[in-house]
Amino acid sequence: MSDTKNTIWIPTVVLGSLAMAFAAWSFSKRRKAKRMQAAKTENDTTASYLEENNDSYISVVEPSRIKEITLPKHLKPKAVPSKRPLAVTSKKAHYRKPQSIDKITAVGNQIVQHRYRDAIKPRPDIVRYKEYYSYLQNEFEVLQLGIQNTTDKERTIILWGANEEPPVTINTREDRIDKAVNRSFTKFDTKVGTHPQGIIVNPSNGLIYVANQLSDTVSVLSGDGAIIDTIKLVPNAINGHNSPVDFAVQTQTNTANYGKVYVVGSVSNTISVLDAANTIAASIPVGERPVACAFHPITADLFVCNLLDHTLSVIDTETETVIKTLDTGLHPRGITIDELTGNIYVINSGDNSISIFSQDLQLLTTLTNVSPNAHPELVSAVIHPENNILFVVATAANQLIPISLENNRIGSPISVGNSPYGIVLHAENNFLYLGNRDDNSISVLQANGTVLGVIPREQVNIGLAYDPSTHAVLTSDTAKNTVIGLGFYDKPAIIIDGDYKEKREEFKYLAAYIKHVKFILSGEERFQVLSLLHETVTGKTQQKPIAFSAYDNAQSFANVSEVFELENTVLDGKHRWKFKIAPFQKITILVYYYQIETHKLSMTTDTKKYL
Repeated sequence: MSDTKNTIWIPTVVLGSLAMAFAAWSFSKRRKAKRMQAAKTENDTTASYLEENNDSYISVVEPSRIKEITLPKHLKPKAVPSKRPLAVTSKKAHYRKPQSIDKITAVGNQIVQHRYRDAIKPRPDIVRYKEYYSYLQNEFEVLQLGIQNTTDKERTIILWGANEEPPVTINTREDRIDKAVNRSFTKFDTKVGTHPQGIIVNPSNGLIYVANQLSDTVSVLSGDGAIIDTIKLVPNAINGHNSPVDFAVQTQTNTANYGKVYVVGSVSNTISVLDAANTIAASIPVGERPVACAFHPITADLFVCNLLDHTLSVIDTETETVIKTLDTGLHPRGITIDELTGNIYVINSGDNSISIFSQDLQLLTTLTNVSPNAHPELVSAVIHPENNILFVVATAANQLIPISLENNRIGSPISVGNSPYGIVLHAENNFLYLGNRDDNSISVLQANGTVLGVIPREQVNIGLAYDPSTHAVLTSDTAKNTVIGLGFYDKPAIIIDGDYKEKREEFKYLAAYIKHVKFILSGEERFQVLSLLHETVTGKTQQKPIAFSAYDNAQSFANVSEVFELENTVLDGKHRWKFKIAPFQKITILVYYYQIETHKLSMTTDTKKYL
């Protein structure tokens, strides 16, 4: 009986052991299969997030630009030294190489950012910057402007105004002075005859005439200094027989004599008349040692100062004959005519006086003791039309004497350079230019006589003239026998590159609707406020300020501002932008706009989402 029980128990134990072993083996196999599947799934997930290019938020934005958020504890990556074996592909166990902590952390951060992107709510110019500008480039016109402040002063800029001249900024008094004194340059330095003296510009042809005293010739130059002609005043005489020193020109445009040039021969005691063909049309005898002349624009008479016989010869330019001789003070050296009253002012160098004649040749008065100096030697004068003051040059006293023409009141002397002589009015800037012979310089003065500055030159003589067509000051250099054209750099305070003027005119007739504007500023200075100005139908100006501090966002780092608030504004000549630009700063402006007749109406699905 016991043998039978033992025989039955032994097989039962063996079979149970085998069943348990088989179950354990099956469980282990299933567990290994699940681990292999999990490893495969994790590898696919990692690759998809590391290699995904469709997520513009991740691919475009740099890590430094992404807002930091506090992650839930269960999502924070944990540092693990290694991983257990994940799969067995053969009889030999194969272990997967553990990933680096940095790589796992990056993947985790990307997953979290992807899941929480709606909570972050990034702006389109930050998140999809490249796509946004690609859209702007494809769908809108773009205008690029470069605005440069060339001065050391802060400037106010006003753009797009239809009725503003100048449209950008107004040149200040300092700008005018800077150009008139500090921005001069030599336009030309042209070789002429021997010992050049007087210079004049003929308004009828724009040519420059130069009196060459010791070669008895007149050089004719173009406005840029090229020699056009050389006229021999006395063809068969020895040089120095005529000795030309000064000019006048007929300026009455409604006469046949318009443009005739009158040349003073200081040794021949004559006035040579040059016609339009630069030939000698007449030679008119005058007094002894003529040194200066002037044309009367009202009576058409020519007045000639005769130095040694103390007279003034009056020539009728129609008949080209002397019609009268007037007595003056001692040694008349210069003559100036008031175009408003017709009065003639004769500058007498020998007795410090000025003889004043009416246009009908009557002596009105004589001003004596013009200069407080004992022997000032008055030589020339010019009238400033701004305040109706006659400025008289006293060469031996180094002074400029102001005289009010309203009451002939003599003002206090103005100190200038050494041995001043010629003086002219610059019609563009309204300043006076006075040549100082011993200093070889040119003093620049404003209408009230204030000396604004001095321009140094190589050599300055008595010859001085102003060219209204080129705004150059012309001087004679007797040492080199040349005539020098002194120009002035026309460098405005504000320079605008690009098609600003053309677009400003275009927008008056076909308005531009703004989509976006980007400002890029050089340096560290930023303008804080951009004002939008609008002119109403009643002529009033409405102003709306935009604070630029509101655009200190992730994309507006450094000195770049993306001004989204300008979207849907209009440029039509009535709407303007007003802001300030720092000294020497440059601002680049990108304007994305459309015009109704030229705007692209068909847009892709991707671009329409920006509207």
